[in-house]
Amino acid sequence: MPGLEINFSEAKIQQIAVTEIRNEFPETYGCFYHVPNGGYRDKKTASILKGQGVVPGIQDLHFIWFGKLYLIEVKEHEGYVSAEQKVIHAQHKVHGLDTYIFRTSEQIIYFVRYIIQGKSLDGFKRFISPYSIAENVEMYRKELEALKIKRLQKRAA
Repeated sequence: MPGLEINFSEAKIQQIAVTEIRNEFPETYGCFYHVPNGGYRDKKTASILKGQGVVPGIQDLHFIWFGKLYLIEVKEHEGYVSAEQKVIHAQHKVHGLDTYIFRTSEQIIYFVRYIIQGKSLDGFKRFISPYSIAENVEMYRKELEALKIKRLQKRAA
């Protein structure tokens, strides 16, 4: 039940939301979907997927509704936005798209319901990613590059 979530994983939050939305709004099928960019893979599979266009940090859920794209990042209660996600959130804002961060399936369900019903999304402004700032995209890219260098140095040590 969406209202009883305490410390669900991101996957569980997302699964509950998608199931509820598909049941309540079957017309969203194909318009509300998950982008499976995460997860652990062997090096060969990761290389193939990267070549096919997988981009680390892409939002978990995309919702296309009457000519608009809504980007949703799902985070568990204590989840944080990665360096890769900061870049993506800012890059998408460059193109006029906000990323919404939700921590419960109930929040996601209400968001989609409001969009479908044509209600104002003003109440959801507080869920817009704090990294959804176009002017910061270069700063986040530099942070990500520094982090990548640090990771490589750590592996080499």
